[in-house]
Order: sequence, then structure tokens, then C-alpha cells
Amino acid sequence: AREWRAVAASVLMFLAGAGFGWLGMVFDPEAAAYLVPEQHQATDPRERAEQEASDPGASTGQQAAFSSFLFTHNIQVAFLCFALGLTAGLGTAVMLFTNGIMLGALAWVYASKGLAGWFWAWILPHGIPEITAICIAGAGGFILARGLVAPRGLSRREALKEEAVTAVKLLMGTLALFVLAGLIEGTISQIHPPRLSVEFKVGFALA
Repeated sequence: AREWRAVAASVLMFLAGAGFGWLGMVFDPEAAAYLVPEQHQATDPRERAEQEASDPGASTGQQAAFSSFLFTHNIQVAFLCFALGLTAGLGTAVMLFTNGIMLGALAWVYASKGLAGWFWAWILPHGIPEITAICIAGAGGFILARGLVAPRGLSRREALKEEAVTAVKLLMGTLALFVLAGLIEGTISQIHPPRLSVEFKVGFALA
């Protein structure tokens, strides 16, 4: 709560990236090669939705393996957002912005095919804890940057040491959110309509 400004700055940077990604696709759909995550560029949203509707779903073992992969990947993103605070916050801002771009651009791809509800039902269940955790880790990076840029009369080393105590607490606090996001992403997020309805999944996400 004391560091709400850093958290707000992190959230706003992510949302700015998402807005940029969405608008970039609105004005130039051919920019998908640069804005949409590579693994989604060759996927037609309608074909994927149809395939998922007829797919019996992943096995328990596959879901566990996928959850483990996602947990590891997302932790790496968060730690990088945090560590790049040592670039006076510039690297942290770029990481948040670029992750936002990918979400915004991909959201437009699905919305343009009339699948906005399907997309958000897929993204939001795990995305709410996951994006929250990434933004909190980004806030930790901005706090490290504050120690370097605004040492408040201390030496930069002392200021960084002082700010790192709070920043590391924020980073460690994201681990529980990432565990939750990984479990949801490997299970509920991957169970698509008609097996789980859009309304149920969005309601679950909001809860």
C-alpha cells in the first residue's frame, strides 16, 4: 500500500502497451508480424475455437506439465522486470510495455474475428493473477530505479540498499500469485466452450 505509486506506474505502462498493440493492429493489420506473439501468428482464431470445441482436452499429466512450464516462464518475466530496475527503470518500462503490446495486439486479432468473448474467457482466468504479479514485480523494479535516480541525500549504494528491502518483498510476494496463475492456466483456462462457457470462465476470473 505504501508503494501504490510504483504499482500504478507499472500498471499504466502495461496498459499503455496494450493500447498501443490494439491501435497498431487497428491502423495496420499487417503489423501482426511485429506485434502479435510469434506462436499465434499462424493460428486462425476461428479454426482454433472450432478445434478446441471438439478437443476432449489435455490429460492430467499434460496439464501439470503445462502449468509447470508457464510458472517457470512467468517467473522469469517477473524477475527480469524487477532486475531491469537497475537500468534506472528504463528496462522495466520496456518489458512492461512490450508485454502489454502482445496482449493488446492478440486481443484485436480475436475481436476482429468476432471472438472477443472467447479470447477473454481464455485469458482472464489466469491473466488477472498473472498480470497483477508481473506489474507488482515491475513496481519493484521502479523502486530499485528510485534508489538510483533519487537517492534523497544518500549515496546511490546506500539508497539502493534501502529501497531493495521493499522491492524484494514485493517480488517475493508475487510467487503465490504465479503459482495460482500457473495452476489456472494449465487447467481452467485451457477448457474452452462448450465444456466451460464464456460466462462461467469470465465469472470465475472476476471472482
